[in-house]
This record gives sequence, C-alpha cells and structure tokens, in this order.
Amino acid sequence: MRKILYLLSFFVLLCVAACEEDDNPYESEGIITGLDMRLCPSPCCGGFFIEIEGVTYLASELPQDNLDITNITYPLPVYLDWEIINDNFECGGDRILVIAIEAQ
Repeated sequence: MRKILYLLSFFVLLCVAACEEDDNPYESEGIITGLDMRLCPSPCCGGFFIEIEGVTYLASELPQDNLDITNITYPLPVYLDWEIINDNFECGGDRILVIAIEAQ
C-alpha cells in the first residue's frame, strides 16, 4: 500500500511540475552580447548584437519601453519579440527588427 501511495504522490508531483505555466509572454529568449562598433558607410553597420538560439543577429535599434539602453552591462539576457528583415539582402540576412524587449 505504501508503494502505491509513494508512486501516486510521485506522479502527482510530476504532473504539477509539467503543467506549470510559462510566465514569459515573449516569443524568444536571447542575449545582447554588445554593440556593433564597426564604422562603415553601408546600412549594415551599427546597432546591437543579439544571440538567439545560438545564432547572432544585428538589430539597428531596440525599443526602450522596458529596457534602458544607456546603462546596459554586456552580456544581458533578454526576452524579445522579433522578426528577420528580408528587404536588405546586401547585409547577409542577419539583421532583425526587435518589436518588444525586456531584460530577464
């Protein structure tokens, strides 16, 4: 009887842990790794390097609603909503538009 009770308790705890809601309303997690300090005349330079799922992207601007970009200490883990900018092929396709961002 004890074994059944322990087994049942284990499964209840497992279900509770698995059914926890994710409080993160953003689509991705990332890390702002630093500023792009390259000087060049093309629109492919400048902005922030952001690593998302092992891929480093370049964002020209960051929304300042939930993030103070004047006092960032790198690397900075963030939650963000973003999309790839496809209209600028000469930049290699690594540019993104950050729609919303918040420090973790």
